[in-house]
Amino acid sequence: MFVEQDGETRPLEFAPDYQGTAGVTWEAPGGVVLDYSARLNGPMALPQYGPDVAAAYQAATGASLYTESPVYTVHNLQLTKDLQFGGRMAQLYLAIENAFDYKQSSPLIGFYEGVPGFSPTFDTAYVYGPIEGRHFGAGVRFTLP
Repeated sequence: MFVEQDGETRPLEFAPDYQGTAGVTWEAPGGVVLDYSARLNGPMALPQYGPDVAAAYQAATGASLYTESPVYTVHNLQLTKDLQFGGRMAQLYLAIENAFDYKQSSPLIGFYEGVPGFSPTFDTAYVYGPIEGRHFGAGVRFTLP
């Protein structure tokens, strides 16, 4: 991604170099619909921290602080079945979000330095990807007249 200002083009700070989405829908026999979607995120520059902060982060999380985020994908699946009853339409669905359970290490910097609450180095700018893993869902959707 880039920004153009006064005829000058430069990379957009802290934004992925590239992104992409894909989706496929397949209708199976019996009226069951399978939807698949995926999102690809390319690398992006991340904030830089001093060696003391990086060492404390690694000790607390077991992960290193990157200078550039990794490339990652998030995959989602949903099964849907349409039902008719009493002249009304309803849909039953089952869903899996983030099917491969990708999540980054903690996006919080400085929360583990032995200081209750917020330490002097506390920062939330280290977010580059999902911080929650796989989710399952099920439900019913009703169409109102």
